[in-house]
Amino acid sequence: NERELKARCEILLEGYSKLVNIEGLTAIDMSNQVIMPAVSKYTKALLETIKLKKDLYIDAGYEEQVAYKLAELNGKAYQLTKELELNMSLVKRVEGAEGIAKAYEKEVLGVMNKLRLVVDEMETMVSREFWPVPTYGELLFGVK
Repeated sequence: NERELKARCEILLEGYSKLVNIEGLTAIDMSNQVIMPAVSKYTKALLETIKLKKDLYIDAGYEEQVAYKLAELNGKAYQLTKELELNMSLVKRVEGAEGIAKAYEKEVLGVMNKLRLVVDEMETMVSREFWPVPTYGELLFGVK
């Protein structure tokens, strides 16, 4: 019957919206509390290495490039995290299960994917001893 089908669709859309909301909140927390601080800590260590190398008249060009790129990526992560927070707060103003699900898809998922790409790039650049979460290889294959 049509009423039952509509009710089931609403339940599915509400479940989808709750899942995206949880993923968005997790992405914000991980970025703010774990990823960006770890990248900043590693960048600070790189800057100390650069100073030491320069004091010894050793070329630090590679470390300078990495530090610059990480600072740039951390800035992007910060901007995307703020954009994600804003978009998630805007979704709360939408009404109806279908409207909310569409808002999450349109306003939240794209920003989350951009943030993931930035974090993935930072993961490849940050020393393992500074990276605070398991890598994809560790999660999927138990590789360390």
